[in-house]
Amino acid sequence: MNSNNTKLAAILIILISFTEIAGADYINFTGAELSTTIAEFYVEDDKVVLILEIGEEDKETFSELIPVSGEKAHNAPEINPERFFKEGLVIKADGIPLEGRVRVSEVRERIQRPSVFNKPPGGRKPSRYVNYVEIEYPLTEKPGTMEFLPPLDDQGYADASIGYVVYHKSIPVIDFRFLVPGAKLNLNWEDPWYSKFDNPNLKRHHSSSLMSFLYIEPFEVRHEILVRLKDMEVWIDLGFENDDMLGAEQKSVIEEKLTQYFLTHNTVKIDGEKVRPILDRVKFVRPNLTGIQYLEDTEEIEYLSAIVGIILAYPVTGMPGQVTVDWDMFSDNIQNIPARMVDPAGPYPYFLSPDDNVLTWNNYLKNFSMPEISELNVEDSANSISLPLGTLASLIIFIAVAWQISRVRNDKREKPRVLYAIAVFALIAGALLIPYFRVSITERVPTKLVLNEEQSTFILQNLLKNVYRAFDFKHEEDIYDKLALSLDGDLLSEIYLDTKKSMEIEQQGGARAKVVDVELTDVQSEPLEGEFGLKYHSTWRVSGSVEHWGHKHNRINQYEAEITVKPVGGAWKITNIDLIEEKRVQPI
Repeated sequence: MNSNNTKLAAILIILISFTEIAGADYINFTGAELSTTIAEFYVEDDKVVLILEIGEEDKETFSELIPVSGEKAHNAPEINPERFFKEGLVIKADGIPLEGRVRVSEVRERIQRPSVFNKPPGGRKPSRYVNYVEIEYPLTEKPGTMEFLPPLDDQGYADASIGYVVYHKSIPVIDFRFLVPGAKLNLNWEDPWYSKFDNPNLKRHHSSSLMSFLYIEPFEVRHEILVRLKDMEVWIDLGFENDDMLGAEQKSVIEEKLTQYFLTHNTVKIDGEKVRPILDRVKFVRPNLTGIQYLEDTEEIEYLSAIVGIILAYPVTGMPGQVTVDWDMFSDNIQNIPARMVDPAGPYPYFLSPDDNVLTWNNYLKNFSMPEISELNVEDSANSISLPLGTLASLIIFIAVAWQISRVRNDKREKPRVLYAIAVFALIAGALLIPYFRVSITERVPTKLVLNEEQSTFILQNLLKNVYRAFDFKHEEDIYDKLALSLDGDLLSEIYLDTKKSMEIEQQGGARAKVVDVELTDVQSEPLEGEFGLKYHSTWRVSGSVEHWGHKHNRINQYEAEITVKPVGGAWKITNIDLIEEKRVQPI
């Protein structure tokens, strides 16, 4: 495969470097993740660990934890956190303040956390460097409740802007919030997934142990399920304890059990007919502060917090009229299952319950059209040389008859009436056949192609759209056939193979990108030297999206390239390309 064709394979994929935002399903709009001081609380069986990043603005509030440096360090006391444990940032277990010990106190660079803000709402951008402090609070027994109280000023308000998160074992209890007094955490030691604050506003975004996502697209229906392993014990004996660590071998066993279960449950019907699913992917995931993080196969995970994503695919011939999911998984802990149906018009949220357990999608799409790809005929887009086949045949007959008439007229013995009739018939037949049969001589006779700007742009725009649109189809043979309408020869097979590999986003659990639009921003063209065809210098933008686990990721790529287009079999085909530049454009 030559270098130019390799470059073509690259520009046909919008997903280059897409994994930069893999898992960015959730964005926190509180701005607490950019607070001048950050507190992370980790509640474990025998201790609580507090990790603090103290901003420059809050050093006075946390002075008991920060060693004095420089000229002021002489005769200055060592850090003395005892007062801090009672009057500063206080942790109460069953109403009793905990005492801890400082393990680390040093200057570090602030951790950069994803945020939609450049600075906290109403505040300034936090300092680059922080005082990093680790404190350990021993637990003699497992408490039933826990409180986290910020340092207070004389009026009883928080004396610092503190963004905080809480983990019970490895499970996040909340997303980033501002630390204020008045909230109590109820700890569930049997299953920390169900530990929660008494304030309903303090919770994590991924709080359901079972979630269902139904995608309806042209040629495919996809059912995606997120399930927590611990809650699957109601239906499957997985054979693990809460504290067990799952490695590659254990994951493989679990994946096989889940596969067998979900292939026979939550029946999907398409247009009233039960359809057997095709297992697309089983993937271990982890919810974190930015959404869903996909785990490497070799990465270990604690059984108690393990979540698995299952993707089931149902091929369809076009766009279905109705899709239903008969959900049959409910338990004492799972009585309300968040579901989402996603079609080309957008997402539709729904909640399943034992009394309302059928998820139903009906095709109410009014302005939707199925993806269509067709050859771009040379004769329909260019001033090429072609003749009506009927006219050509009639002209030959007419010339032959006219010559015969002239010969007969010179011979007084013969009557030319029959020949006259044949000539007239040939002219009439030729006129009637003009709209139908035509023969092109463009590819047989060297001709200089003359196109205006609108015509040349039309050709390239449609060829590029055809190539991208080919991947709307799901079956390999369909993709190949559609690519063949716009690509030529060895280039076709090479681009198909390379593009097919790249279209699969491993970090997204197998989701495939959908190209939304192809926009030419600059087009310059000229005829090829010595042959029929066009050489383009063009810049275009491709916008695309991936929808997965109920969330949508968008991006735009811009390309600059020289592209060669020639007529093959009466249709325009891309025969070569030389990529000049590819760059990421600001996401939508």
